[in-house]
Amino acid sequence: MKTYIISTETADKIRAAAPALGPTPSADREIVGPGMEAMHLAPFAAVKFDAMRKAAKVSADVMIGRIIKGLAAS
Repeated sequence: MKTYIISTETADKIRAAAPALGPTPSADREIVGPGMEAMHLAPFAAVKFDAMRKAAKVSADVMIGRIIKGLAAS
């Protein structure tokens, strides 16, 4: 598992969007600091996510926001 540190706001957006993707969001929060949470991705998902993020030259938080906006537009 690869771990990303994301803002709590972004983590809340993921929890809100999760039902549209099929998974059930966990009620557990892995808080690592004030306003920061840990997000864990499986190895292959992490590779794909990192490739998208690096191609766009943005942070994990920004990339997640773009993915969620894309889901809302669909």
